[in-house]
Amino acid sequence: EDILVTAGHCLNKTPCSKTSIVFGYSLEPDNSLATLTVDNVFKCEEVTTQVLPNQDNKYLDYAIVKLDRKTGRDGLDYTMVDTLGVKNNVAVIGHPSGIPLKIASNAVVLSNEVEDPLFITNLDTFVSNSGSPVINTDTYLVEGILVRGITDYVLSEDSSCVQVNRCPEDGGENCTGENATKMSVVAEFIPESTATGFESLKCLS
Repeated sequence: EDILVTAGHCLNKTPCSKTSIVFGYSLEPDNSLATLTVDNVFKCEEVTTQVLPNQDNKYLDYAIVKLDRKTGRDGLDYTMVDTLGVKNNVAVIGHPSGIPLKIASNAVVLSNEVEDPLFITNLDTFVSNSGSPVINTDTYLVEGILVRGITDYVLSEDSSCVQVNRCPEDGGENCTGENATKMSVVAEFIPESTATGFESLKCLS
């Protein structure tokens, strides 16, 4: 209840002591912005693990954060083994380009090599989606953490405006897909719970 997993590079610009985590940044059914209160805001108490991408670690990218108190929210179940196959269906939950919560589904795995710590999808994700959970929509387990992707916005052909970079569903040149760190790589480092007096969460394998 007090552990957050995200992309390691998300904690690069601001130290833990100055980082806040906000839950509930979303739209109501009438498209109004949901009310946020101090109960939605948590402080980063400690970064227990941070791995930044580089050539030596095959661009592995993740961080595990201890929050300043229990969230009172159910954690997401995540896989502890890598069984994701090409064309398996996946979805992502996050805040693309900093907007309120969005779910992007109807995506598939493009590549998942056993020796690599990341898999590649054709998810519709953008800047600020980093750290988002990538969920297997057949099992509803978190399979990965979104960490990077291709260029999000490009100039129109006449250079009159900036528009979304559109790619074929199966990828292609300059459309190599969106990368996610495998939860099977991260899982062993995630404590079941560090909250005092809290019964440990059971994670599905």
